[in-house]
Amino acid sequence: MIIIHIIDILIGGCVLYSPVLSSISLTMAIGIILIIHSIVNIISMIVMKKNAKDLEQVLAQAFKAPAFVQDAAFEDAAEDAADKAADDAE
Repeated sequence: MIIIHIIDILIGGCVLYSPVLSSISLTMAIGIILIIHSIVNIISMIVMKKNAKDLEQVLAQAFKAPAFVQDAAFEDAAEDAADKAADDAE
């Protein structure tokens, strides 16, 4: 903790000694931090998108309906479509 206060005193002395150089240094430091932050955000977005696709595949496999349920649903839909077509033909 004392080391941080000593560093603060030294930085404060540098700012008092040369305010122009201090403002230039601060501006450059903020610019560098913003660039690094933006790059990290872009990389995080790409990784998150990939992970979301992987998660979607895992969840689709985990919650996939059994084959007999899918077949029954298909048969019901086919029967409904045939009944509707027959009704429309009449």
